[in-house]
Amino acid sequence: MKLSHILLGVVAVAFVAGTTPLTSQVKSDHLTLQDINRGVYYPYSAGSGFRSLRGAGSSYTVISPDHKRVVRYSYATGKEEAVLFDTAKARECPFETFDDYLISDNGFHMIILRETTPIYRRSRSYTAYHYDVRRNMISPLSETKGQVRIPTFSPDGKMCAYVINNDLYIKKFDYDTEVRVTTDGRYNHVMNGVTDWVYEEELYLTSLLSWSPDSKYLSYAKTDESAVKMIGMTMYGKGNYPFIYSYKYPKAGEQNSKVSLWLYEVDNRRNVPIMEKELGEEELYIPRLGFEGEQLYVFTLNRNQNDLRIYRVNPGSRIARLWLQDKDDRYIDEHAEVLQMQITPTAAYLVSERDGRPRVYKYTPEGNLVGRLTDEDADVEELYGVSPSGEVFYRLASPTPMDRVVVARDAKGRTRLLSPDTGTSDVTFSNDMSYYLLSHSSTTEVPRYTIHRTKDGKELRVLEDNAALAKRISRLSYGKREFITLETKSGQRLNGWIMRPTDYREGVRYPVVMTQYSGPGSQSALNHFSFGWEEYLTTQGFVVACIDGRGTGGRGSDFEKCTYLCMGYLESLDQIEAAHALAKLPYVDGDRIGIFGWSFGGYNVLMTMARGKGTFRAGVAVAPPYDWRLYDSIYTERYMRTPQENPKGYEQTSVATYVNGMEGALLICHGTADDNVHFQNTMHLVPALVEADKDFRMLVYPDKNHGIYGGNTRNHLYRQITNHFITHLRP
Repeated sequence: MKLSHILLGVVAVAFVAGTTPLTSQVKSDHLTLQDINRGVYYPYSAGSGFRSLRGAGSSYTVISPDHKRVVRYSYATGKEEAVLFDTAKARECPFETFDDYLISDNGFHMIILRETTPIYRRSRSYTAYHYDVRRNMISPLSETKGQVRIPTFSPDGKMCAYVINNDLYIKKFDYDTEVRVTTDGRYNHVMNGVTDWVYEEELYLTSLLSWSPDSKYLSYAKTDESAVKMIGMTMYGKGNYPFIYSYKYPKAGEQNSKVSLWLYEVDNRRNVPIMEKELGEEELYIPRLGFEGEQLYVFTLNRNQNDLRIYRVNPGSRIARLWLQDKDDRYIDEHAEVLQMQITPTAAYLVSERDGRPRVYKYTPEGNLVGRLTDEDADVEELYGVSPSGEVFYRLASPTPMDRVVVARDAKGRTRLLSPDTGTSDVTFSNDMSYYLLSHSSTTEVPRYTIHRTKDGKELRVLEDNAALAKRISRLSYGKREFITLETKSGQRLNGWIMRPTDYREGVRYPVVMTQYSGPGSQSALNHFSFGWEEYLTTQGFVVACIDGRGTGGRGSDFEKCTYLCMGYLESLDQIEAAHALAKLPYVDGDRIGIFGWSFGGYNVLMTMARGKGTFRAGVAVAPPYDWRLYDSIYTERYMRTPQENPKGYEQTSVATYVNGMEGALLICHGTADDNVHFQNTMHLVPALVEADKDFRMLVYPDKNHGIYGGNTRNHLYRQITNHFITHLRP
């Protein structure tokens, strides 16, 4: 995964469909770690499997609470319109419940997904079934042995493409036949349609596959990872003998996979390569491909990730032409630019940082720049789409960098809000963009999900308000989050929040636990709902603070990218100086400050304790990187370039460089099956600490990945972390 996406605390819950909090009665009005970790304070979402129905822009579908039906509802009235699939009524249905579903654009076919098997952070495989709506008949999607990945309907609804064992297949419903598109798929060697570990983790891609609108062509990427070096993780299990799980993982400066592009011609069953010349000129990433109209758009990024090129490919002639290019002196933000483009028949819209922060730019259909469309002094975080009338919808880090609002801008440049004017909002539009689902929360408001009409923003109904959760929380005593701005010795004004302990009294100085992530483009100090371990610490007598230093997002390109080529140096300095600034508060004991972090945040714990000259009495580093040479190519090189190009930067940001200065009580926690920040990092850290004669404690969780969860694991982990701070900071 991208490092900034690690869960910070146990209930920094993403507000997505399918969140299932426990509804069991809380035994007391006291906040407990056990209740936090078993989900008592998790919010409900709008519903499992919520999505707008294509081809019927005024409707949406969800999975019933018992996971037995797919139900269609009207955006306008909220009334149930139809049950599209029912396990109890479908002919020859061999199961009672399912996990997910897909619906063809013509509505005649559905894919029902069961027995979901996680692979890595975002990838999944399934046992897949084809449901013929008109015949009310269900049957296995494929007779080929193995689970299905990335099932994708053709636009005409007559076919479905999918991957089994790294090979691409197409099911043709009219003929009830299965066509094998590729034959060279092989684990740890060649992948067709699906992506390798680093593409999935750092470019958020599990699929590089797209149908042409006329369903005559299927474009896909072929990933050859044969030359990529292998990483092996010992899996201990419960038997007498452990085994090694091995997979391809390109580290900074090492060999990447080779990716080629292909077109499959459906009628004559022929695979033909495309863009061989363009992809062969230098080592490139392909962060996106997809048909828009009659053209295939292919995005490429050079290995240094500062040169974005978008090509248009005619599928008939297979001729590729450079359509648009964007460059950056440092790096292209993979989320702000690469994943955010909207094309209409009359214009194209792209997010770019060319003027110092992410903004929306308008282009002609030929790729010529018309001009900047948005002018707010705030970062555009997401470009949702463009209505038929030319109204552009986007999410903005406003009115402060800690807030997120949804904005509509019409063709004349007039703007209006589709969300509350503070807090954190996100939307999901109907297919015709006439309605939207709004999710909203803040530090004082639980998540709320409502349906709105786009033309005037009017709220039509509430799908979930989490009133029961709000009532449950209201019975508790805990410290509340207050937003603050700190002035540091280096002259930085840093945003953050702070919570005072529940037993707060004037004139008393309290110990502090600082929690942070600090990775590039991340933000931990946000005006959104988050409730859990941090609040629990306030009941144990701690002040809790979170400060976003340089390198974090929401404050323009220079603030985020000033850490370029030396990732971790300024980030750790800012946490050290933030601790000194906190120590000046009348209720803070500057001699009892601790720091916590997970993943990049764990790395920053190590850096701050090694560079802080006793600033931190205690620290907890969970799943921490130790040296950026041990981390993956795409993430690391985006911010650091390769070790060969930037040896000084890698030396200056390695924990090894500073380990002799380590001060404070250090607790290290790591899972042995961490496919992201490998356990190898901790195994390099420990000998360095030993040779430097530094005391530390270490908790190892066998067979646990980067999230360190499962069973009672999280409860145990957070109890150890809490007790570490209690022991050494003495609240």
